[in-house]
Amino acid sequence: MLMIKCFAIVDALVRSNSGLDLPEELLSERMPIISVQILMQTLSSQRSEGHWISESCCAATVHSLANLDIIAGFPYVKALDAEIADALLKGREALARNCLKLDEHCLDQIAQHILPWTPGTQSRSSVRDSHAKIESMVELAPEMVDWTKKANMFADSFAEFSHLQGLSPALRKASVLEALLYRPKLQAMRKDAFPSTDAKEKDKYLDYIPIMWVLSCTCQDVFVSPEYLLDMMVLSMYVFLTDEYMESTVAEFSAVEFAALTEHLTAMDPDERGVVHNQSCSFSTSPYSDGPSVEGSDSSRADKVEAAFTVFQNLANYVYSYPHISSASRTDRLYLHTETKAYLLSHMTQLEDNRGLAQQEGSAHPDLNLWMQFLRIPYHTWVNTIGAGHISGPWAFAFFTCVIGGSVRHGADAFPTVKQKLMAYSMNAHIGTFCRMYNDYGSIARDYKEGNLNSVNFPEFLVDGHGGEVNRLDNAKKILLDAAVHERVQARTEMEELCQTLQLEGDAGRQVSGCLRVYMSGCEQFSDMYLTKDVTNSVK
Repeated sequence: MLMIKCFAIVDALVRSNSGLDLPEELLSERMPIISVQILMQTLSSQRSEGHWISESCCAATVHSLANLDIIAGFPYVKALDAEIADALLKGREALARNCLKLDEHCLDQIAQHILPWTPGTQSRSSVRDSHAKIESMVELAPEMVDWTKKANMFADSFAEFSHLQGLSPALRKASVLEALLYRPKLQAMRKDAFPSTDAKEKDKYLDYIPIMWVLSCTCQDVFVSPEYLLDMMVLSMYVFLTDEYMESTVAEFSAVEFAALTEHLTAMDPDERGVVHNQSCSFSTSPYSDGPSVEGSDSSRADKVEAAFTVFQNLANYVYSYPHISSASRTDRLYLHTETKAYLLSHMTQLEDNRGLAQQEGSAHPDLNLWMQFLRIPYHTWVNTIGAGHISGPWAFAFFTCVIGGSVRHGADAFPTVKQKLMAYSMNAHIGTFCRMYNDYGSIARDYKEGNLNSVNFPEFLVDGHGGEVNRLDNAKKILLDAAVHERVQARTEMEELCQTLQLEGDAGRQVSGCLRVYMSGCEQFSDMYLTKDVTNSVK
């Protein structure tokens, strides 16, 4: 309660032009996010009878009501007026029922919360009065006015997710509200490594990414820091941006340019300080100079390749110098260096396979369920290597490992023992495969339209497992989803085993376990979303 009181005092001083000079980040990001987190914890811990902890613990109920009273006056929680009012009403009724059981000291404590209030009074009026005081000092920013509409819309759209069924509508809406507070930060970081594109969706995934991660935290009933949540949001944003840039820019390269960029990425190793340096491109000495004839001079082609490599160089250097990652252990950073290169090369392999698929007759008709005639590896090998790599399964987990090692472990390995490292690696192999499968399940229509290789293009999806042929796409989708669910169950089983070993380590291990649960939940959230909505930007 002391923290919320301080926030209220600071907020009032700043809005009354008192001359108080504080960092803008504190006022516009940290205070609102922490306030909403406290609000969510307060709402989620209220018992159905209206009290907190127990009926006999009046202090907990008094403190919770005081928190709600103060938070109700913050302009950025206006979307939760009704939910706060209902919690106040139930809490005050609980106090009124127990007044006769309390001593004089407790009665003095709660007097401000039950007088002049009486059962049946509309407590929503007090919430509106609190907002009126704030709004009289400062005009609400346009985005705050729009937040109520967005919070309601997104909270309703996520209600159908299976593993969010246990969340109350109030917690879903509060989670969305907290997520909206992160979006401006993500938008500001959008161009740190990648140029803007002309995608008609206008970065719509920036609406969904914060919501996915905050909901992942809420449904696990685990408290993690805002910094950790932001780290995971940044990771997801750069996964989307890498995919978008590859498909919008690199996919248009000629065979010579494509081969040259692949050669550059293969040699993209950081120096001993973790920095990736520029590479020059000269087609006159390139082994690919005898490739297919294409339009443009060697100089212009070299400029295109170097421009693309610079984008990926910037991405790598940005990630390697990211605050928590730069302080991770050498082992964890080496893991990230290895997976960064593998991630980008998996994208190049995917694009190469896309080209091969597009050259086959009938590739534009989805009902043909076209399979790859140039098959090089079986599906189960592909989905565990190129498929999972392209969807960022190994790279994302290496990023997560460094973040945890640098923040929770303070520079030690995120997973200290060899056994834990192997358990984590095995668990994430299942995460990578089910993420790819769910993504493909939700992207079939777009992949056919854009000529992208999808899981259902493999011949294994043309048979039913008993030698019979599957002729319809719907049956192939059933096979895909059945296998994806299996991988998801295996991933969660292995995560539980790993978390058990982590929790034996004490506080640090429990923190890592909590972050791992949120990470797993986030992967499930994105996978579930692809069952109902494809949020990837269209680039073709």
